[in-house]
Amino acid sequence: MDAPLIALVAVSASNFAIDKPYSYRVPDSLAERAAPGARVAVPFGRGNRTSEGVILSVSPGEPTRGLKSIETVLDITPLLGEEQLKLALWMSGMFFCTVFEAVRAMLPAGVWLRGGKAPKRDKTVKIVSLAIPPEEARELSAQKKLRAPFQSAVLALLADAGELPASEIMYRTGATRAVFAPLERLGAILTEEREQFRRPAVSIVEPSPLALTAEQTAVFSRL
Repeated sequence: MDAPLIALVAVSASNFAIDKPYSYRVPDSLAERAAPGARVAVPFGRGNRTSEGVILSVSPGEPTRGLKSIETVLDITPLLGEEQLKLALWMSGMFFCTVFEAVRAMLPAGVWLRGGKAPKRDKTVKIVSLAIPPEEARELSAQKKLRAPFQSAVLALLADAGELPASEIMYRTGATRAVFAPLERLGAILTEEREQFRRPAVSIVEPSPLALTAEQTAVFSRL
C-alpha cells in the first residue's frame, strides 16, 4: 500500500509568531490537483475554521494521529511556480511577514477567499457569432425567409454585426434560444459562453463652483 501524500501548507490564519508550514493529509480525490503553488482550503485551529493556504510541497509520508486533511484545492493548475515559492520564503525572513502574506502579494486580490468562501465569479454571457462569410449568410437568410423567418432574421443580423450576445439577438429579432440550435448544427453560427467582468459602479460628481475669499479675489484680479 502506498504511503499517503502529506502537503506542507502556508496558512493564512497563522500570524508571524506561529508562522510555519503546517502538515495536511491529501485526500486521494485531490491528489492530482494538490501540487506546490496551488491554493487550498484547510481547517485550522481548535475550531477548524476554514482558512486559505498555499501548498509549499507534497511528498509521501506517514500521517500523525489527528492529522487534518485538505478540504479542497481551489486551483485547477498551480498559480505559483517553484521560483515564486522560494521568493516567498525569502521575503518572509527578510521583511518579517508570514509566508502566506508574501505569496498573497504576488497574486491579484480577486483570487483569494473572502470569509472562507471563494470570490464570486464574473457572470458569463452567451455570445453568438457568424461561422460563415457574410455573403453566404445573406444568401442563406434569403432562402430561409419564408419557411424559417426567425432563423433568417438571425442570419441577416449577424451578417452585418459578426457577433452579438444571444440576449441582444433575441431582443432585436424576436427569436428564442431554440432558433440557435439548428443554425449551429448547420454550421452557420457558433455559440460560446464568455465571462463578463464586473465593473464597479462609477458615479460622476460635478464640482461645486469655487468661492474665492476677498483676498483671493484681489490676487486673481491682478493676475
